[in-house]
Amino acid sequence: MSSSKLYISICLVGMLLLTAGCDSSITNEEKSTDNLETQNLTETFQQVTDPGLNRALADVRSATARFHDVDKAEAEGYNQTSPFVSGMGYHYVNSALVDAEINPTEPEAMVYVDNPVHTDKRKLVAVEYIIPFIIISEDADPSKLDNKFPGVDGDKWHKEEDIDSWTLHAWIWHPNPEGVFHPTNPRIR
Repeated sequence: MSSSKLYISICLVGMLLLTAGCDSSITNEEKSTDNLETQNLTETFQQVTDPGLNRALADVRSATARFHDVDKAEAEGYNQTSPFVSGMGYHYVNSALVDAEINPTEPEAMVYVDNPVHTDKRKLVAVEYIIPFIIISEDADPSKLDNKFPGVDGDKWHKEEDIDSWTLHAWIWHPNPEGVFHPTNPRIR
């Protein structure tokens, strides 16, 4: 590994650890720095150091930043469709966007948690992409979904049988030690 890549990796891991240390929704137990967690955090940030992925996620963040205010999300057609789901949060889906197309900057769902600072508000933690089984069969090989999120390797589409769909979470607003595209986030309880 070149010294510049090593320096960038160290800086990114440091930024992640600083961010995790400042997040009031993370418990002291989660702040532990055992080897496994440090390895997972490092692997998560190594994913984000990929230039194509980093650009794609920056575009998604830019396009969804206005939805930090859940009222704006609701005004643009996102409606709460689930109670709190442990490891995920509250899902707000824009049913007009649920179709065969995946536009990274127009996610079908926003995922929120209760805001620990402003108890009357919710905090945006992730976006979610949804493709109904009626479009891609639940029996399909998941590799058929590999190119649905352009320019991204390592995305983890999973079957969500409760809503008869394939889904992909992108934890772009809250760090996930399991990875940006992991279906659940152990920090969300």
